[in-house]
Amino acid sequence: MKEDYKIKEEIKNSIRTECLLCGEKNCIKSHSISKKQYLNKIAEEGHVYGSFREKGILNLSKISLNDASTFYNFCQKCDGVFSELDNKDFDENNTKQIFLMYYRMLSAQVHQTKEETIFFEKNADNPNAKIQINQCKLALEKYNKKLDYFKLLLQNEEYDVFNSKVIKFDFEVPFVYFNIINMLFDFECKNNPEKNEIAINIFTQDKSTYVVFIWEQENNNDLANYFKQLESLDLEDLQYYLTNIITAFPFNFYITPSIYVNWTNKDDFENEIEICAKQFFQYRYYLFNIFLREKKLNIFNIDKI
Repeated sequence: MKEDYKIKEEIKNSIRTECLLCGEKNCIKSHSISKKQYLNKIAEEGHVYGSFREKGILNLSKISLNDASTFYNFCQKCDGVFSELDNKDFDENNTKQIFLMYYRMLSAQVHQTKEETIFFEKNADNPNAKIQINQCKLALEKYNKKLDYFKLLLQNEEYDVFNSKVIKFDFEVPFVYFNIINMLFDFECKNNPEKNEIAINIFTQDKSTYVVFIWEQENNNDLANYFKQLESLDLEDLQYYLTNIITAFPFNFYITPSIYVNWTNKDDFENEIEICAKQFFQYRYYLFNIFLREKKLNIFNIDKI
């Protein structure tokens, strides 16, 4: 059997969807995380460490900047809509930037979900394969409906449909993390309502680390208690919690290679990814809930080893 990484690359290259905005079939490799604004800052010799799927679990490996966070979702012309993100610093008051951050990440989720569906179909002996295929199909149906809705809003320049919360740390981290999480559980280990999607974006700018939460305004009431819980955390507790989120959902996490390789807790970090995947995919929700509150690793201190 071919190595899982090679299978993943073949799958990615085989998915040539029509441009999500105009329908053009000649799609390019489009970054879901801005290469210019964020990935370049953490790269070494044109490479980062990033997530790839191995035996059904997302692990980290060295990857070229030209491949990191790339998906075939947009044609050359339509990819230019993200120039607001690629050519300008982040401004938390810029509703268009907030909208595009969420939309870009959602489009990446759609492509990733298609990859995962094909991957598990090719690895049917994986014990989680059937569960994953069914979950992927349900997720694709929901994501595609959202993409159609956001496409209309984008065309009409109606950007003010999201709320955001920005937290800043007064230091830089050597990693970026952009993901949309189905936040099934709040910080107190209670189930969240069905409408629970939150985009979590972590990046550096102006010698600070930004943590940007983005969610649809229509979900304000459903998620109000969750954000009250986050506001009650001190910064260190929040860092532990975010580290657990990253290990639980490591898709679209990229880090400086030499810093990661030399991190004394690297093996523990990767082990937590594997443990968390098993707990989550086997529906051992109780264990997964407790994990989110544990204070085992703090990757925000990685440059202080």
